[in-house]
Amino acid sequence: RASIMGNTVSDLYSGYFTTTISDGSSAFKISAGGLHSQDISIPSGFYTDPGTGQGYQLSNIPQSFDHTSEESVGYSYQGDLGMIGIGVKHYQMNWGIPDDPIDTTYKNPTFSRIQMENYSVELKGQFEVGGSFVNQIKLNANAVDYNHSEHPTAPNTDSAGNPNGTYAEFEQNNFHQNNYNASLQFLLQKMGNWQGTIGIWTNFDNLDIGGLQPLGPNSLSTDIAGYIYEEYTASENTRLEGAIRYDYNKIQTNPNPTSLSPRFQTLDTSRLASALTGS
Repeated sequence: RASIMGNTVSDLYSGYFTTTISDGSSAFKISAGGLHSQDISIPSGFYTDPGTGQGYQLSNIPQSFDHTSEESVGYSYQGDLGMIGIGVKHYQMNWGIPDDPIDTTYKNPTFSRIQMENYSVELKGQFEVGGSFVNQIKLNANAVDYNHSEHPTAPNTDSAGNPNGTYAEFEQNNFHQNNYNASLQFLLQKMGNWQGTIGIWTNFDNLDIGGLQPLGPNSLSTDIAGYIYEEYTASENTRLEGAIRYDYNKIQTNPNPTSLSPRFQTLDTSRLASALTGS
């Protein structure tokens, strides 16, 4: 499948392509696409900001552009013992936040844009063990690398503090996140009237925050859980279910000597929470 699209209102062009090749037991998929648009056109004329009274000659909505792209590839295999598959995806986006246009007589333009980029890998598996204790094993794991930054534009000023007609973009804040998540389930073999599942779940999140106004400290979050679920068939019309789960959750801040926030340069503390739940 493939598609293309375009319009003249925002000089937009976009396209998408995807295909899957399979021989019955194996499947390979690849896809890619993107969108590129400039500022949206409006009737050319003189516009006045009702909040500031500032006037502008405009033919486009300032900072309404959008640039996006995405690529992914995946493979899976299915056989007598079950299936396993892996997929990789990349996504990036750079888009503007509309506001007052840049004008040499306006001291506080609020041009801004947001940029993000995401890499992810996902692994899935389901294995038919058929053992005396474990009947089936399910695995689901993924890793994500995510970058996010916000870039406003400010006027440059002369020695008297007046705008000199030039502008500079800067990085207000940013964060970089590495996330690793996995779950493993063991579906137990039915024993008489009993049947159940044993599971393990983990999540690790490493977060680095920076920029002129960091939103928080660097931190590492660790989440681990284990659970047991059992089902008992008492009769044709009566079934009893029970489960118990233990959660361990810890977040540890990491001092960042290069942070522009003095508090985050030395902040080294942690919070720990654990819970035992049942039903």
